[in-house]
Amino acid sequence: MKHFPALASRDFRIFWIGQFISLIGTWMQSTTQPYLAYRLTGQPIFLGLVGFAATLPTLLFTLPGGVFVERVDKRKVVILMQAVMMGQAFVMAYLALSGAINIWHIITLAFVLGAANSIEITARQSMLIELVGKEALPSAIALQSTIFNTARVLGPALAAPFLLFLGNQGEGWAFFANGASYLFVIIG
Repeated sequence: MKHFPALASRDFRIFWIGQFISLIGTWMQSTTQPYLAYRLTGQPIFLGLVGFAATLPTLLFTLPGGVFVERVDKRKVVILMQAVMMGQAFVMAYLALSGAINIWHIITLAFVLGAANSIEITARQSMLIELVGKEALPSAIALQSTIFNTARVLGPALAAPFLLFLGNQGEGWAFFANGASYLFVIIG
């Protein structure tokens, strides 16, 4: 713990582990959404539209979200946004598994995920100092960055078996796994 003083905080450790699992699920979904969009339409333009819908909220909501987050309980905001993202993932899973999913569902739900994510990231980052204190903050930031980048590799790698072995149902099960992954942060 000498090299990573943030890990001395029990609350941070619990949050960090839950966040890691959740981020893996999020990257699974981020990989699977455009794949599903292309499989449904066969048109590359929808890959761009899904990506645009997922990232536009960052431009629109991050700054006002930061102002909002400073006025409320950050922990409650993180839990609420994780619940919204979990609901979004379960809706995606239901639509994909039932065969009712259309391209507009994917684009709309990508926007919902992006909107919730833009608020949640702001709340999560500003909550770190409350979890670990000022002196351990650089350690907490480094550890958060580590799990983000590790999840960025593991998420797509774990999405692949869903897509390879479950056929047209794979996307739905990957979305379901992402939905379940949010429980780790919400409970933690």
